[in-house]
Amino acid sequence: MALLLTGLLGAVIGALALLAAQGWQLWLANRNAKAAARLIYLEIAYNLSILKTVSTSSAPIPLLVATSLWDHHSDKLVAVMHEREIAHVAFAYVQVETYRWFFSQPWYYLAVNRIKGDDVTLIGRLSEAFAAAEAALRPKVWTGSRLSALGDAMRTHSEAIPKPTISHRLSAAFRQVPVEFLSAIAVVLLILERTLRGRKAKD
Repeated sequence: MALLLTGLLGAVIGALALLAAQGWQLWLANRNAKAAARLIYLEIAYNLSILKTVSTSSAPIPLLVATSLWDHHSDKLVAVMHEREIAHVAFAYVQVETYRWFFSQPWYYLAVNRIKGDDVTLIGRLSEAFAAAEAALRPKVWTGSRLSALGDAMRTHSEAIPKPTISHRLSAAFRQVPVEFLSAIAVVLLILERTLRGRKAKD
């Protein structure tokens, strides 16, 4: 009887230890998933900030949107979000390659597109997608005062990007032209001017 009780007690202790170990692993996995989700959130916040800066600048700033944290940790979001909510975050990131291709075009294509304002329109769409991603992820990784403070801080970055003025578009297109090309045009015009002056002097 004593042996039976000892064996039963050992089995109970073993089961409790197993449950405790599984509970610890689950807690640790959830903690790691939340930490990864916070990193992705910070990357989204950075992207919103850089998109805002690029949209208001007429200088040829490249599209510096980051995706490395999403690439490394996106699989962990299933532990902190529903699939429908993850889709809001993923939607922003799947568009990034299209925008990178747009900004990697030759300068003459970019100049034409900047005159039309297509660059700001596309940046505005990407910004809206990241704003939706930020709003979906924020309440999943922050609570209390941090949640409200971040909501207030991100409101400015989440505002819709206005359409550029004509002067802004012309300035942006002009700055897209390489200095070497402008210098070559200046040299050609100088040669033509001197040639015309020489002909007039002979006449």
